[in-house]
Amino acid sequence: MSVRRSRRSARVVCYDDVAPIALMPRRGCVAVLRRRGTGELSVDNERNEWLRETLREFLVRNRSYVTTAEAMLLHRNTIQYRVAQAMELCAGSFDDPDAVFRVQVALEICRWMAPAVLAAPK
Repeated sequence: MSVRRSRRSARVVCYDDVAPIALMPRRGCVAVLRRRGTGELSVDNERNEWLRETLREFLVRNRSYVTTAEAMLLHRNTIQYRVAQAMELCAGSFDDPDAVFRVQVALEICRWMAPAVLAAPK
């Protein structure tokens, strides 16, 4: 078993953390939301996993490069680079609040339901 797989399967989860995803009616609905929100970022590979994690932390921390860098123990420039790459893969824009919301929901779906909802690498 890979380290990545074992890390995913050994989680204890509070309902409050997953409630929005748990309330979604069908897996098909989840897949559509994930695909629309993350686009190519939802491909299951290690690089995209880092980018998804970085973008999620960045959005949770009110789009602050400094606080995201501190939380992830990375340099601010690394966060800026990863966020730019992630948003390019999502084809998202921080100027559109609806797009940001879709990305946030999709990132939570990827976080809690991976690898089941991730796209296979090409």
